[in-house]
Amino acid sequence: MKRLFTVSALILALTLSMLSPALATEDRFDRAAPSGIAAVGDDSYLLTDVFNKVVWKISADGTHTLAVGQINVSDVSGEPVGAIADGTLLTALFENPWAIAPFLDGFLISEPDANVIRYIDSRSVQTAAGSGKEGSKDGNGIAATFSFPTGLAAGGNGEVYIADTGNGSIRCLSTNGTVTTIFTGLSDPTGICWYNGALYVAETGAHCISKIENGARTVVVGASGEDGYTDGYVKAARLRDPQGVAVGSDG
Repeated sequence: MKRLFTVSALILALTLSMLSPALATEDRFDRAAPSGIAAVGDDSYLLTDVFNKVVWKISADGTHTLAVGQINVSDVSGEPVGAIADGTLLTALFENPWAIAPFLDGFLISEPDANVIRYIDSRSVQTAAGSGKEGSKDGNGIAATFSFPTGLAAGGNGEVYIADTGNGSIRCLSTNGTVTTIFTGLSDPTGICWYNGALYVAETGAHCISKIENGARTVVVGASGEDGYTDGYVKAARLRDPQGVAVGSDG
């Protein structure tokens, strides 16, 4: 499967415009490739960086600090080499930190290339789900398997939904650590969000936005399997390779 990138140009422009001298010691933030963002609660944000393979914190005053992970040795192209290593916040290693979503007392981070979901809290980084082997097995924690998991969305009862892109499925990680498959048969689901009891899914391979509710899929924007670039009423509009989706407070 080709590697998908969900870097938001808006987020990238925002973060680069607020570049802090404090990060000059790393000499890396100017090459950041933001992929996921989550509010922390103190008016700051955590930002996953798929190039440097770390998580940055953007504080309310605009300063930036390395929050989780370490920037590993670089390859010949200058990109830090990724790895999966649990540990403390600043000793753990990531391979390709993609999406981030709140979970329990911390956050989950998807790792597409490693086929795992990581968990960070105030002290450490752990592998929360996925054995690292590619597959589609449900189970508890690291007994489960994924295939290129990307998007994450926090549900209404503490659970987190996972876009299992390679399997064309939506998986659910419960608060007790159990992974279950709730829907399958999608075409490269990537970005997802939860709103008012339903999941909205950016189906990259089908060029549409779908809604998953009560075990059924409904296309809400675009036409499944038809790509294009046409504005208009939601069903008449056409998309090409959508990778993210969000629902505003007004629905």
